[in-house]
Amino acid sequence: MGGSLQAMKSEDPLLAAWDETLSNKNAQPAILSSTGQIARTFRQIEERARLFEAKIESFEVGEVIAVQIGNHEDWPSILVACLRKQLVVVPVEQSVRDEQRDAALQICRASAVASFGALAKEDVSSGTSPKILRLRTIDTTAEWHKNPPSLLKLTSGTTAAPRAIRFRSDQLLADCNQICDTMGISDVDLNFGVIPISHSYGFSNLLTPLIGRGVPLVLSRDRTPRAVLADFARTGATVFAGMPLFYQAFSEMDDIPALPKLRLCISAGAPLPISVAKRFRKEFRLAIHSFYGASECGGICYDCDATNEVEGFVGQPMKGVDVELVDPAASSSQIRVRSAAAGDGYFPEPDKEKLGNGIFVPDDLLAREGAGFRIVGRISDVINVAGKKVNPAEVEVHLLRFSGVRQAVVFGRMAAVGALRNEEVVACVVALPQVRESDLLRFCRGGLSPWQVPKQIFIMDAIPTNERGKTSRRDLARRFSMTGAAHGQPKPIEAHMESSERGEREETDNPPVSQEDEHGPEASADAETLQSDDWWNPSQPASDWNEPGTEAPAEDAIPAEETGSANAYFCGHTSLFSLNRALQAIEKEKLTGVLRSSWDEKAIALFARDGQIVLVATRDPDLYCTETPSALTDIDPVVVDRARNQQRETGAPFFLTLAREESITREQAVELMQHCGQELFSKLWTAPRAWITFEKNADLLSDLADVPGEPNVSDWALETLRLVQKPDQPGTFDTTSIPAYTKDGFEQVQKLKLTSDEAQFASQFNGARSVQQIAKNLRLDLKSARKLLFRFLALEIVECWPASTATKPQQESFFQRLRGSVRRDR
Repeated sequence: MGGSLQAMKSEDPLLAAWDETLSNKNAQPAILSSTGQIARTFRQIEERARLFEAKIESFEVGEVIAVQIGNHEDWPSILVACLRKQLVVVPVEQSVRDEQRDAALQICRASAVASFGALAKEDVSSGTSPKILRLRTIDTTAEWHKNPPSLLKLTSGTTAAPRAIRFRSDQLLADCNQICDTMGISDVDLNFGVIPISHSYGFSNLLTPLIGRGVPLVLSRDRTPRAVLADFARTGATVFAGMPLFYQAFSEMDDIPALPKLRLCISAGAPLPISVAKRFRKEFRLAIHSFYGASECGGICYDCDATNEVEGFVGQPMKGVDVELVDPAASSSQIRVRSAAAGDGYFPEPDKEKLGNGIFVPDDLLAREGAGFRIVGRISDVINVAGKKVNPAEVEVHLLRFSGVRQAVVFGRMAAVGALRNEEVVACVVALPQVRESDLLRFCRGGLSPWQVPKQIFIMDAIPTNERGKTSRRDLARRFSMTGAAHGQPKPIEAHMESSERGEREETDNPPVSQEDEHGPEASADAETLQSDDWWNPSQPASDWNEPGTEAPAEDAIPAEETGSANAYFCGHTSLFSLNRALQAIEKEKLTGVLRSSWDEKAIALFARDGQIVLVATRDPDLYCTETPSALTDIDPVVVDRARNQQRETGAPFFLTLAREESITREQAVELMQHCGQELFSKLWTAPRAWITFEKNADLLSDLADVPGEPNVSDWALETLRLVQKPDQPGTFDTTSIPAYTKDGFEQVQKLKLTSDEAQFASQFNGARSVQQIAKNLRLDLKSARKLLFRFLALEIVECWPASTATKPQQESFFQRLRGSVRRDR
């Protein structure tokens, strides 16, 4: 196999282009940092490529290697090295969750990952070198036969599983050439790279032009709009490949810097609103050129003139690309794209009617507009959230794992005009009375990527069907796009909670909705007919949300970074007094006050009211919220920075400040505080010997009267445990140990809202099966088994016995553990 592939790929077009680039550029700057410093010359890229070649020397031709390194300077070196070794590269975004990444790598049959290990989700400095991590898999190499790929691009499939698109080197180079020739980009330009290279848009506009055309590149990791503008001015970048949300944010800023060298602005990922284009042109005296493309075929259309004032206009076909309407007589139609950049097909299951032989048929509906085209809708179920593709089937599968959910249908709804997300994810579910929207949203945040989480979940008695008894996502999108519709307006969540007529009934007459769906040829409703994001209001709004509290000074929220024992209701190290017992004490005794904790990071405070969890906060806004939420992208960064600085001074979450200033809605603030609070608290589960103190003090919560509490503390704790990506059990992880229920463990587990994976794992605890046996029975890898076991251990539902123990070991009392700890300290 290896010999035949070597013969077939002896002349790699992209490598040949790189050799020419290297010969012409050599010691010239290739990659700059956002400060304007030279991060790599072209020669240094080549030197790094040779180093990576040595690391992958043992790999067989045709093996697949995933690359998850963000916008790191080693991207071109890794790609060149893999092309030389005839390995297949799979770009993976940093922000995807481990479970989703692992599923994608299994689909692609990856045998290794280039990443930073534990730092894979963090921004890593240029001085850090990616590691090649071998995956423990069996028989992973695919039989590529003829036309072996150089690259696999991940995309959504028609089922919940992802799929990949096969590309050869000549197709990647063709896309690069078509983009550069159509847009007029050359090696005298300087690209500014803030969009992810792992995204098809970034790969084709940033990475391949550097390799194939010698176009230098600025790599930025700070996506804050004001920082991006400052970096433009500092580096002298001439070309910016961005998205509509960036251009809107730029247009709304004050004191914008002069950008004399910026000459070309490109927008893709979502339709560019005419209003945004006009305002940007007025402020910056620059036009924005709309760019339309697809992962399957690269660039399709480009608006060269940028003078059209029709919404959805995407310009003319790119050079070397032929576009024709599938149904020329219709007012709108799918298109057929012929391009040398089109991929060879999908993997592992091909779909030749959609992609193959240099032709791709997108799901978008287009109409002729002068000499170009405009997008009017799409026939596909795949949801476009600001350029990120969401497969509704994947979200449905996740929702159906939630205990009490009987049916789930997920669909895309047009976002509000100006929201720049294009579409947003919405779900309808049939569930038992105790299931709440807030529970489902938290569950989704814990197991899905941020862009996959539904904006809104409607809990219903039954999913609406059409006259043929079928469920149509398109019909649901229309039905729930407007407020106060005559039919089908969902009941408020509280109505479901209070309804005495709904019992725990069997719902065999309403089986889960099939993943198959009907598609109509008509386009979605015009954006102008849709209501704003705020149309749904909670049934019990807080009356004082918009006014800062006056009863207690805000600076008392988190008084100090350290925690002591003065005025403490209880305190101790988590090695002696578990975090779970502290939470159970709060719930059982209906405590009101603050649970303070500290270890090697800054202090964290959990606020409780009458035994309910209100919020978790810290004075460090960077620790509190590591990434900028999409809800803040349209807000003036100065306003956000001011709120973050207030958090540093008072400890009050900056989302709370933004909501009271009416910069975001109450619902957005509550959701963000819940999510960030749980992310923050999850760090405590693996913290070594954290010190915790509970202070009973109702005055500390007087300023939080408008923030709702979470009554089910155990489920809240389980949600935080699901966010722990790398659990560390005490000592070594012994796969031969035997999990068994604690005294109250079986009763506890019956009350928890478990996922299907957790429920199956818990059903295996019989006091005889080892962790290894349980993993084998459930066909789990040990990494997944370790995560699941960690949750049950942390909640003290189970304890692990050594395999050699015939009977359950005697559990030590608190004082025995204390004496043991003192002896160890001595």
